[in-house]
Amino acid sequence: MPSTAPPATSTAPPIVSRPSRRAGVIRRALRREAVRIREPNRLAAMLIVAILFAFVLAGIAARGDTAGADAQAYWAAVRIWLEGGDPYHPTGPFLPYVYAPWMLPLFAPWALLPWEVAWFAWRAGTITLLLWSMRWAYARRPLPTAILAALLWFPVIANLDTGNINLLLALGLFGAQFSSGRVGGLIWGLATWMKWFPAPLWLVLPPRARAWGLVVLALSGLLLRIARSQTTQISSTGPDQSAIQASNCARVGAGSANNALKMIGASRRSPASVR
Repeated sequence: MPSTAPPATSTAPPIVSRPSRRAGVIRRALRREAVRIREPNRLAAMLIVAILFAFVLAGIAARGDTAGADAQAYWAAVRIWLEGGDPYHPTGPFLPYVYAPWMLPLFAPWALLPWEVAWFAWRAGTITLLLWSMRWAYARRPLPTAILAALLWFPVIANLDTGNINLLLALGLFGAQFSSGRVGGLIWGLATWMKWFPAPLWLVLPPRARAWGLVVLALSGLLLRIARSQTTQISSTGPDQSAIQASNCARVGAGSANNALKMIGASRRSPASVR
């Protein structure tokens, strides 16, 4: 009777099911996070950030529907302009529009939404960008990020409450550091034209973004020069308050364009600024 060979034993490692692998990855990640959380600096940073967010949520809940005065001014200005009115002297419970007239179309896609939807989108977008920038900084420097957030918590809450564009401009300038030269220059140029506080940040922009930023600033002044020539023609037949307001804005823009053109000439003479 022939003898039968014993069954071959496999030396390959046992196949681990996919759920088991996922559970193992999650457990290892949780262990690493538990070790990091025990660090004193990270604990202090988490405590500061938690308290700040509690203040922010309490402030948003307390204000309710009464918030958003500045954002509503941008929203109403576009609608008044589309109806042929004067956004610089609005009627009703709206603040006046204070920026260049050629910037009104930039707000138009957002302002065509109903106010409740537009305000939700404005605030939600601002908070999302703020959290993204804080997450980026917190992953690298937890405690300094938390301390900086604590120092800036009042203006941040104020801008979230009123919907002022200051916070969006600051976050845009932060993102300009990671954008291409054209995009970074566009962000800096528009932000500087609207508020002027970002002007000193030109020094910390990438070299290529500096040149494009000056180009955008000069084009902004050129657009206001065109607006000035048009309002001059209107004023010859009888100026009204809107024409005077637009003419004043154009006069300021013309001077800004000259300054930007001078800065462009200076940057061209410096080889490092156009690399």
